[in-house]
Amino acid sequence: MMDADEAFKPIFQLAKDSADANLPTIRTVVMKALSDPRVFTGFDEIKQVLQPKLSTLGSDGEILLRSLDLFSYGTHGDYVSAAKGSLLPLTDTQIFKLRQLTLMTLVHGSCGYGSGKTGCVMIPYATMAKELGFTDGQAAALEDTAVLRQVEGVVLECVYARVLAGQLCQKSKALFVSSRNGPPCRPRDVPLSRGAAMLEILSQFHGKLEKGKTIQSQIQQSLQMQFDSTRLYHKGVQDKTRKAEASGSGSMTSPALIMGGGGSVRGWSERQVDERRSSVKRSRGGVGGSMEAFNRC
Repeated sequence: MMDADEAFKPIFQLAKDSADANLPTIRTVVMKALSDPRVFTGFDEIKQVLQPKLSTLGSDGEILLRSLDLFSYGTHGDYVSAAKGSLLPLTDTQIFKLRQLTLMTLVHGSCGYGSGKTGCVMIPYATMAKELGFTDGQAAALEDTAVLRQVEGVVLECVYARVLAGQLCQKSKALFVSSRNGPPCRPRDVPLSRGAAMLEILSQFHGKLEKGKTIQSQIQQSLQMQFDSTRLYHKGVQDKTRKAEASGSGSMTSPALIMGGGGSVRGWSERQVDERRSSVKRSRGGVGGSMEAFNRC
């Protein structure tokens, strides 16, 4: 899918090329911008480019300028309540797109941007159906399956167009959106009267980003400390193991202690046997001498 900003570029270039064109040409450019299902912002930029020429075209030029304002920051309710002939007559495609823009405005308002509120927000089907112009706000209208499908259709198309992130719950009959990790939908064009509020919103969002960076840095430091501590522990264990092995090898019996006179290896039991044999021979020699003396006697 083409990014919304990429889709806007050729239309904006066309508007700049038509800045000095006649009314029918400019009208065609405006209608194209209002109809493109991928363009949800930038109408105010188109207005700034075309305004010098449209300001000289009387009421027809004013109609085009007001129509661009409608898609910049207006809603479906503004279109319905507008005086007849003050805006361009919209096609079904353009009305559906205006409902998408209306839903974006509703989500922004429900999340309370500029008030410091964050968290998960529930927007009931009844509220969406009324704001999108499918019902007059009566609860009985929600029993109509067709109305529910129309509401869900607008929401899903916004999700597919990547201008809204949220979850529909048919059991609760509500749309759930979260602003914990940033805006849940793409921002619309901002009128000059809301410039200060938008700057405050951007400032708050910047503060959240900085806070997130600080937390991330603290986590990294903690992990590094744990890694260093574990490394030192294992090094100490290895050093103790080496010392124990060296001490054990030094206490072994020296080979010289078990070498015989001829250099052969002899055990302690073998030397004991030799000593006993020598003692027996000495004993036999003593007995023989005594017998000879006895016989001579």
